[in-house]
Amino acid sequence: MTVNHPRSGAPCKISPRGASMIIRKVRDQPRTTRQDLVNDLKRAGTTVSKKTISNTLRRHGLKSCSARKVPLLKPAHVQARLKFANDHLDDPEEEWEKVMWSDETKIELFGLNSTCRVWRKKKDEYNPKNTIPTMKHGGGNIILWGCFSAKGTGRLHRIEGRMDGAMYREILANNLLPSVRALKMGRGWVFQHDNDPKHTARATKEWLRWTKFGLLTRALTHNNRNISHHTTSQQLTPMSSHEVSQPKQSRLAEVLQLGSDILPQYKQEAPKTPPHIILHYCTFKTTWDWVILVLTFYTAIMVPYNVSFKTKQNNIVWLVLDSVVDVIFLVDIVLNFHTTFVGPGGEVISDPKLIRMNYLKTWFVIDLLSCLPYDIINAFENVDEGISSLFSSLKVVRLLRLGRVARKLDHYLEYGAAVLVLLVCVFGLVAHWLACIWYSIGDYEVIDEVTNTIKTDSWLYQLAINLGSPYCYNASGSGQWEGGPGKDSLYITSLYFTMTSLTTIGFGNIAPTTDGEKIFSVAMMMVGSLLYATIFGNVTTIFQQMYANTNRYHEMLTNVRDFLKLYQVPNGLSERVMDYIVSTWSMSKGIDTEKVLSICPKDMRADICVHLNRKVFNEHPAFRLASDGCLRSLAGEFQTIHCAPGDLIFHAGESVDTLCFVVSGSLEVIQDDEVIAILGKGDVFGDVFWKETTLAHACANVRALTYCDLHIIKREALLKVLEFYTAFANSFSRNLILTCNLRKRVRLKQ
Repeated sequence: MTVNHPRSGAPCKISPRGASMIIRKVRDQPRTTRQDLVNDLKRAGTTVSKKTISNTLRRHGLKSCSARKVPLLKPAHVQARLKFANDHLDDPEEEWEKVMWSDETKIELFGLNSTCRVWRKKKDEYNPKNTIPTMKHGGGNIILWGCFSAKGTGRLHRIEGRMDGAMYREILANNLLPSVRALKMGRGWVFQHDNDPKHTARATKEWLRWTKFGLLTRALTHNNRNISHHTTSQQLTPMSSHEVSQPKQSRLAEVLQLGSDILPQYKQEAPKTPPHIILHYCTFKTTWDWVILVLTFYTAIMVPYNVSFKTKQNNIVWLVLDSVVDVIFLVDIVLNFHTTFVGPGGEVISDPKLIRMNYLKTWFVIDLLSCLPYDIINAFENVDEGISSLFSSLKVVRLLRLGRVARKLDHYLEYGAAVLVLLVCVFGLVAHWLACIWYSIGDYEVIDEVTNTIKTDSWLYQLAINLGSPYCYNASGSGQWEGGPGKDSLYITSLYFTMTSLTTIGFGNIAPTTDGEKIFSVAMMMVGSLLYATIFGNVTTIFQQMYANTNRYHEMLTNVRDFLKLYQVPNGLSERVMDYIVSTWSMSKGIDTEKVLSICPKDMRADICVHLNRKVFNEHPAFRLASDGCLRSLAGEFQTIHCAPGDLIFHAGESVDTLCFVVSGSLEVIQDDEVIAILGKGDVFGDVFWKETTLAHACANVRALTYCDLHIIKREALLKVLEFYTAFANSFSRNLILTCNLRKRVRLKQ
């Protein structure tokens, strides 16, 4: 029988010593390539192929595999991710759309930024020698910072050199907010970065707080992946539980503010206050001051009436109501001990000791006397009438609270309608007070205390006879005069007399007869004449102020008509002029924008200009990468013009020295009596000044088809801004595409 013995084959080209050498090198340097091993053996005197190298290493259990990346997550990171996912499992999609993400990455300039291979055994994939380490710096590559959200990508910034905390803060300052604005993320957006040491450094956190970014840490992360939320909201004031809606609240506080000095709406940061201290201009305190104001007016009406007519609060409803008012005034005293005030130098005083000392020296005594429960004392039947009246009269000190409001009324005197309503209320309140005094004098003098007889010439006696309810002497009972008109009739009659006297009408059916009544009537006539002249004499002025804009409008129309008639302007052109003036006035309400801007300081003027041109900046991609300083410079150079139908913005042949952005309306471009384009909202026309060195001649007419609003910028102003902001100039030149370039003629195919 024939047996085949196994053949050993060709002899191995690599000696055992050579095999040990290449295996030792691969174990020390797993990324060694087959060509490197071929070269090493060649230098040792052995020439082999790459295939032989692979077979030799495979026989020793080493295979060529893709290098794994460094393990990203440790068990703590996995738990943090799981907790974060569970916490936000039910978050709506709208919340995630408001998140702005940011991170840094490395891009290789030389070699491959792709998978590399290593020689390893089967279970050694995560051996540090067999993994790709995380690279933060090094030669032959660049580091980029970028941000993105669900609405798109933001700016991309190249990091020069090694990034530190200062460089990171500079990157955020120059790139974050412009990216948010370009992506139109609106208010309440959230910024998120990882917990890299540069991001969590104390200086970075302080900078974020200084720039009005509130921080909220939500989870832990590992060394290079973004799991933690450092949440920041785009607000103009520091984030807190009661200041999230501060822009709206500050305006509400400004309008309602009465009981404290109004601070400017533009403030950098709310002052830090100790616990249990209330800012005097916050919305709660302002609303509370309005409640106190309403109750003060209630007191101003009811206190004189109760004191004069000596009414005991037998009605339980009125007694409870007045008691509630007293309790509210007591609460107001407590709040005033915990409310800040403005010091002599204009600073906000929040020291509790100084607040209490200031209140004790000013309004405390008056407020305390005005809130004592006099009505409860007055309600007891066994209290002497004189003592009861004395206690009730002390409530008159509550009227001094009106002085705290009067010094704030000048804030509202600019509004004619408010002044008119205020004057009418003051007139009615004074008439009410005088009516109460008039009745008190009549009630005191109607009965002769010496003879215990009634004076038949008193107006109270005459009123009682006319109403059929005369005074009667109760000889068998109390021995006093009883009866007479009811308190409602007495008050209405007293108010009627004071009104006729204050308005200088004086019908005479109610006339003073006693010396006291005559003296009071003389004094009331003097007060009435002054009050009448002050209030009703200003009615004409108030109405003139209310219709001042209308009068200016009609005066302007009259002047324009006289001008057109004087210079015999053709009817067609006259109609266009009148149409333009009427439409422009309806848009601007006669407000001179330039005059208003000239009053404001530079910084505020720039903010207003950015707001006025917000449609241009938000809608055109050319401005997306502009920094805040660049936008403020551009906004100051923009002008807004209003065009009526038929107006020519450019004539063919004239110089094109402006760049025009269409905000509303429609225009047509006419070349050689043919319409070659229709322009609408969002279109841009003019010339590419930044690419040309000379002025261009317009090759077509641009005429308005409807009422149009255009935002224009002059050539010189635009070039000046682009020259200063060179980085923006490149982006602007690349992203701005003219809808109609008036430098170039359009060739129409025949």
